[in-house]
Amino acid sequence: MHQVRGSKTRLQGMRDNGWELLLGKLNSFCLKNGIEITNMDDPYYDGISRRRGSHVSSLHHYKVDICCEVIDMQLRELNNRFNEVNTTLLISMASLNPSKSFKAFQVEDLMRMADFYPSEFPKHELGFLRGQLMNYINDVRGDKRYSDLKGIGHLAKMMVETNKSIIYPNVYLLLKLALIFPVATSTVERAFQQ
Repeated sequence: MHQVRGSKTRLQGMRDNGWELLLGKLNSFCLKNGIEITNMDDPYYDGISRRRGSHVSSLHHYKVDICCEVIDMQLRELNNRFNEVNTTLLISMASLNPSKSFKAFQVEDLMRMADFYPSEFPKHELGFLRGQLMNYINDVRGDKRYSDLKGIGHLAKMMVETNKSIIYPNVYLLLKLALIFPVATSTVERAFQQ
């Protein structure tokens, strides 16, 4: 999610302040390759009729209608793909990562994840989940079998092998939900695109 946030920031920076740098690189490329450079102060000709005349300059067309529009499309796509709900879920799922002795583990993030699944985690059971999460993290951090796991898939397998999936059923349910989230999301998206 830090990379997504960073990408959004860089794209916004390009949109706000990157035109001059891009134009300089384009001019340099054109000069190097013998390509005629358009005068940006000239009216923009759209290829249909020169007689009608243009109300926009080439600068406006290339900067606003092309460059800014493409950057805006990229920003919209990132915002659609990584909306508030998806971002919260992905950050929450990262808390399940077992690497570095469960360094990313955050009870509050996992509680937020549970809030997105009210049929699985009714309000009256959230206190039980919180206690189970705190007991679970102390248990697995002290268990050497959990020290070299590479991802949540390996964690799920180890929980079944060590019967911790039975001891911590709600934690295991969160883990299963995290594992199916990418598949469920892409399946739903495909269904709506058809």
